[in-house]
Amino acid sequence: MLKGGHTDFLQAVRTIATTPVLLAVAAGLILYLGQIPVPELIQSPLAMIGDMNTPLSMFITGMMIAESDLKLLPSRKGLGTVLLIRLAVIPAVCFLLYRLLQVSGITAQVVLLLEACPCAAITSVFALQFGHDEQLAAGTVVASTLFSIVTLPLCALLLDIFL
Repeated sequence: MLKGGHTDFLQAVRTIATTPVLLAVAAGLILYLGQIPVPELIQSPLAMIGDMNTPLSMFITGMMIAESDLKLLPSRKGLGTVLLIRLAVIPAVCFLLYRLLQVSGITAQVVLLLEACPCAAITSVFALQFGHDEQLAAGTVVASTLFSIVTLPLCALLLDIFL
């Protein structure tokens, strides 16, 4: 791959493959698929940490909304494109694939609704960590959360009608 200004492909793959999240997922899959029992001493704290996931992300999203100047959101360059892709294009493509492949059932509906959800609060944390536009990332979290008030029920309605 190209060097000097561009990230080396192998280095990027190595960085991604050694992220703690992916390592934890791999370890979890090994434990789950291998039916390896986890001691209560480890299982209990992990369950407590897992139980913090939703409240903590709601707390972070609430802080972003509180700190955001909602009047400036429409002027953010690229925000409209991100919102269109995240809240409309991705769910529409999934919906069309489901129709073409004749996929149905509650699992398919849940997956499609998850695809229609707003950007995760971690988006802005990643933007900050990797030196990208954290204001745009925070704006997408805030705006997609606000717009999902309309798009998620609409997506659920379409699922109910067509799948």
